[in-house]
Amino acid sequence: MALTCDPATGRIVHDAVNALWLVPPSGGAARRLTDDAKDATWPSFFPGGARVAFQSFRRGTYDLCAVDLATGAVERLTRGPQYDVEPAVSPDGRRIAYVSEDDGTSVLRCLDLATGRTRTLAGTGDGRSYRSPTWHPGGRSLAYVVGETEVETLHLADGRRTPTYTAPAGQVVRGTSYSPGGALAHVLVDGPRARLHVEGRPVSAPAEEPGPFPVAWLSATELVHGGADGLLRRRTTTGPATPDASTVIPFTALLSAPGTRPVNRRPVVLPDSAPVRGIAGPVLSPDASAVCFRALGALWLLPFGGTARRLTDDGDCRDPHWFPDGRAIVHSSDRTGVPQLWRHPLDGGPPEQLTDRPGGALLPSVSPSGRQIASRTRRGRCTSSTSTAGRAGRSCPFRTMRARRRGPPTAPGSPSPSWCPPPSGRPPGSTGC
Repeated sequence: MALTCDPATGRIVHDAVNALWLVPPSGGAARRLTDDAKDATWPSFFPGGARVAFQSFRRGTYDLCAVDLATGAVERLTRGPQYDVEPAVSPDGRRIAYVSEDDGTSVLRCLDLATGRTRTLAGTGDGRSYRSPTWHPGGRSLAYVVGETEVETLHLADGRRTPTYTAPAGQVVRGTSYSPGGALAHVLVDGPRARLHVEGRPVSAPAEEPGPFPVAWLSATELVHGGADGLLRRRTTTGPATPDASTVIPFTALLSAPGTRPVNRRPVVLPDSAPVRGIAGPVLSPDASAVCFRALGALWLLPFGGTARRLTDDGDCRDPHWFPDGRAIVHSSDRTGVPQLWRHPLDGGPPEQLTDRPGGALLPSVSPSGRQIASRTRRGRCTSSTSTAGRAGRSCPFRTMRARRRGPPTAPGSPSPSWCPPPSGRPPGSTGC
């Protein structure tokens, strides 16, 4: 768990189950500060202890927010499609350093709370990742993790950067945090194990397992950290790195279920028939006497003035298209696992599979002669096959057509291939272009 302390009062705020909780210095019942909707993590106290900054996923991206501990009012501090995370409030409470991630890039930024303006401090175009910024108590520099193995210090007056710490080979560094006296702490992770270090010296026992987050400081020599076991531990940095040198801060956090399980007062009985709430892909027959459409995962035929009857009952059938003679329909179905074209005769005969392509076949369109069928593969390639119209089992291998691709063809609203009409002066059964 990530946590922060108010040195003046000793109060602790930590995150758990995507909410912030306020714990008294000696432990006890924790008071919840944020609701589920805020999705709040990574707290950082403002000086004076009246407010806490945090990162929130409330609107589908991470923004920086602040909560008033007395009223519970939440203020949104940053906006935009980027992820603004890991806030660290400056010692004077006027600025917040944080990491901003957008489109695979990571930058270190600073928010001026008086003006609302942000300034990029590091990371523009350098291809490095940044984590866990922490302010020096004098407010003149920041330390942060670069990549997985280095800690760097940024001097704000002149922009100078100096290496501060490099993790041993095979280990990673997390959770940098300055003490009120200027000592720099970090968590060193070695495979499944982690230990807390201050100024490069281990101060936690191997069994404590600190989480990969910044520690919170009660004074220049006393800190609190959250363990991987969910416990809060208090220890001094001057004592030995032994288990008995740390003290568990007991606390309880009361969680309530988001709702109650519904009770069925009577069994649910589905009707034998019910109105269809929506249809898709209606196509008119060549003689305009009937329409074929998709509903409830199947294809249906509705003669005008009559009753709709179901044509298909297996697989996800879609994209119906009429043969010119009106005696059969071609459609796409995934009944074999991959969408392929099928011919469905309307005289009661069995359906016939027309294609067996690894890339599938969708959105069929029959030529005016009925001898060719154009379609699209799942990757968008336009293809055609030739067959003897109205005769089962006479399909020929596809050949690829030259076609310009415009966007994802299988997305909703993508068009089927379209045939040219027969050349002027030729009979209606002739093939188009």
